Amino acid sequence: MEIAVKSLLEGAKEAEGTAVIIDVFRVGSTINYLFEKGVSRIFVVRDDEEAFRLKEEKGCFLIGEKDGIKIRGFDLDNSPHDVLNSELGEKEIALKSSNGSEGIVNCKNADEILTASFTNAKATAEYLQEKNPGIVSLVAMGRLKLNEKRDEDEMCAEYIKALLQGEEMDFGEIREHLKKCKSSRRFLDPEIKPWIAEDFHLAMELDRHNFAVRVKRGMPFELEKVEL
Repeated sequence: MEIAVKSLLEGAKEAEGTAVIIDVFRVGSTINYLFEKGVSRIFVVRDDEEAFRLKEEKGCFLIGEKDGIKIRGFDLDNSPHDVLNSELGEKEIALKSSNGSEGIVNCKNADEILTASFTNAKATAEYLQEKNPGIVSLVAMGRLKLNEKRDEDEMCAEYIKALLQGEEMDFGEIREHLKKCKSSRRFLDPEIKPWIAEDFHLAMELDRHNFAVRVKRGMPFELEKVEL
């Protein structure tokens, strides 16, 4: 198995073999919490218009953000905390984010696409080990608007790579580093934070979810939970 760590939108476009789209803060984590809540289907949309069309045609519940702020007319922010504290039942979800969604729709050269975060890192590695593809592209999405790598996504990619190679990384050290990194200020700095601190802590729930998430290509893309 050849493992490559790639970054940003260019990394998604370059990804080959099985691509793993990593967006820890927040959509990769939000997806896992949506499946934990028992929603029936999750569609990843390319733009707001596609989301509103799915709401009209299928009654989809809309979750998403643009530049970290809930999209006008959507039902919920891209927030693990909000997901866990909402009555979603078996709703169908249309999901849009500034980074993770863009990564998914731009992985055009990959044979298969997964999404991942720390909350299902081990399950994702186990899925990859079972499938044993020739190439794995771990894509750390970062913040696309600024074309800027972000520590949480880069470190999650390296963490999954280490699992695949039978190596160990100290997650306690990773967590402590991420508490102080640039991205965490949006959760934890009282003078800045547009996001709630609980979203940071939920994104750091290592291996809470024992499933991989696979992307089914289509119009729109649909996410599929793969139990291990």
